Amino acid sequence: MNNSDAITIIAIDRAEQDLVGACEQLKLTFGKDVNAYLLVSKQYKNSSLYHGDETDGYFNEIICDFYNPEEMRKIVSEIATDKTAVFCRSESGIKDLGKIVDIFPQFFAPDSTALLTSTDKNLMRLSISRLHPELCPKYIPVRSVEEYYTIDKSKLLYPVIVKPMGLNSSMLVNKCWSQDELDICIKDIFKIVSIVYEREIGTGQPGLLIEEFMIGNMYSIDAYINSSSEVFFLPPVRVLTGAEMGVDGYYSYRHILPCELSEDEINSANQATEKAMKAVGLRSSTAHVELFKTATGWKIIELGPRIGGYRQEIYMEAFGINHFYNDLLLHLGENPDMNKKWIKHAAGFNIYADREGLIKKISGVDEAKQAESVIKLNLSAKVGDKSVFASNGGHYLVDGILANESKEQLEVDMAKIRQLIKFDIV
Repeated sequence: MNNSDAITIIAIDRAEQDLVGACEQLKLTFGKDVNAYLLVSKQYKNSSLYHGDETDGYFNEIICDFYNPEEMRKIVSEIATDKTAVFCRSESGIKDLGKIVDIFPQFFAPDSTALLTSTDKNLMRLSISRLHPELCPKYIPVRSVEEYYTIDKSKLLYPVIVKPMGLNSSMLVNKCWSQDELDICIKDIFKIVSIVYEREIGTGQPGLLIEEFMIGNMYSIDAYINSSSEVFFLPPVRVLTGAEMGVDGYYSYRHILPCELSEDEINSANQATEKAMKAVGLRSSTAHVELFKTATGWKIIELGPRIGGYRQEIYMEAFGINHFYNDLLLHLGENPDMNKKWIKHAAGFNIYADREGLIKKISGVDEAKQAESVIKLNLSAKVGDKSVFASNGGHYLVDGILANESKEQLEVDMAKIRQLIKFDIV
C-alpha cells in the first residue's frame, strides 16, 4: 500500500461528473488530498457501454485485466492508501469489484459472494426467500428452452413475468397471459438473450426467471448499510413503469420524489428493504432496492449493490442529499450524512419511440430542453439508429431530470417534453 496520507478513490468502469463534486467534498471533510482512479476492464472499454472520460481528467483511467489477480494486486497496491474507497456504479462491473475485494478484503465493500448474489436475480430470490418467503413472488428459474420443457408448469398462475437473471433496466422483461404465449416468449428470448448479455456484459450465464405477476404500485428505496450492518434509508421513490402508463415494457417510465406514502407504509417498506439487504449479505454498501406495494404487503422485485439510476440527481434536487458523497463515505468506513430538508419536487424519466424500426428523423429535443423544470435532458440516439423496445432488449432514446418547487409546473413540463420529442420510424 502507498504510504501517502491522501484519500484514494477507485471507481470501476465508470466515473460520472457528479463524483468529482463528491470527491471535492471529501477533501473539505477530511482535510486531505484526494487521488481518484478509474479502473476499466478491457471488455468494458471495447463495449458500447463505455462512456469515455466524463470527469475532464479528474479520474485517472487505468485499463485492467480483472481476470489477472497478480496484475490487479500490483495496480491497486501502487495506488491504494490507508484510506481507500473502492466501488462500482455500473451493474456490469460489479463482478470486477468482487475480484478486487477478494484480493484486498480490508477494503470497506461487500465480499464477492454478496456482490454476485445481489446481481443474479435467481441467487437473489433464493437468498431472500429462504429467510423471508413473504417478500418474494413464486418463481421458476430456466436456463434453456430444453430445460423449460422439462419443468412442471401446471402450478403457474397467469399472467406471469419473464425476466433475465443477470440484466438490468428491464431489458427482455415480458408479461405472458397464457401457456401458449409463455411458450413463444421463452423461445423468442432465448434466441437473443446471449447477444444482449454479451452487449450489456450481463452477470453470470444467460438464464430466465418465470415469476408470479405482482399487482400493486412500484417503488424504489436507496439505502446504506455500514460495516456494522446498521442501515440508513433514503426517502422512497415512486416508479411508474411503461406498462403502467400503457406503453410497451416494464422500464422506468418515470420516477417521482417525494412520493405519497404514509409514515407507517414507509416504515414497512424500509423493513422489507433491510431484510432483503441483509439476506444477500451486503455490508459497507449502498443498495438500490425495487419493491411492489401489494394488497398482501411489500414484495421485493430486485436489488443491486449500488446507487440507483438518476438517484444522485433527484435526491440532490429534492432533498439536497449528495448520494455519491454518502456512498464514498460508506466505502471509507464512515457513516453517511443523513441531514436532509425537502427543497422541491423532482423526477427522472425515460423515453422510447412509439414504434420499433429505423430512426428516420428526430425532432423537438431542443425545444424540450427549454422547459422550465429541465435540469438535464439527454438524447442518446441519432438518425440511422434502430428503435428497439426494452422488452426486446433495447435502450431508451431520451432520458432526463426535472425539478421544480411547483408540482403542477413539473407535470406541465413533463407532458410538454413527451409531446414535443418525436421519432419518425420506418
